[in-house]
Amino acid sequence: MKKLLLLDVDGVFNVKNTVQPGCKEPAGMDERVPDLAVFRVPLLSFPTNFSVQASPKVVSHVGSLLPHVEPLWFTSWFQDTENLNKQFGFDFGFLGNADLLEDDRWWKLEFLQTHFLDREIIWVDDEFPTFPEVQKWVESQSGRVTLVPTRPTVGINTQTLDLLDDLIMS
Repeated sequence: MKKLLLLDVDGVFNVKNTVQPGCKEPAGMDERVPDLAVFRVPLLSFPTNFSVQASPKVVSHVGSLLPHVEPLWFTSWFQDTENLNKQFGFDFGFLGNADLLEDDRWWKLEFLQTHFLDREIIWVDDEFPTFPEVQKWVESQSGRVTLVPTRPTVGINTQTLDLLDDLIMS
């Protein structure tokens, strides 16, 4: 069975210009961001014209890993995943719905505590430092869940791509 690759959008593919209030950035991440470009993605999450700033090199590299993993968008932008797939040339499924966003707890952790309990997971997100309970939960999973943190102002970079290569191909 293939490993699950769970990918957030904002702060992972979409490089944020600033860090959101209350969000902490992971320390020690490489600052190199490969060639950012603006992707015009019609997003239902935002009523205004919004662009995704992502690296074509990152999009291409992640695309090359797809035969080796089961990729899923793991984002509160769940209603935008079809347009993101079209723009990036992906065919990812997605996890998330509006009901999950109403809880005070982080919906992603709550979801994983009850789903995919028998799967090896690689989870890429920029919000891990904001939710310390995630690390505690991962430690209780006997190595089946690997967190890959990104910095919201950097997203996936060359260091992250190297780590993903190692995790997916091992």
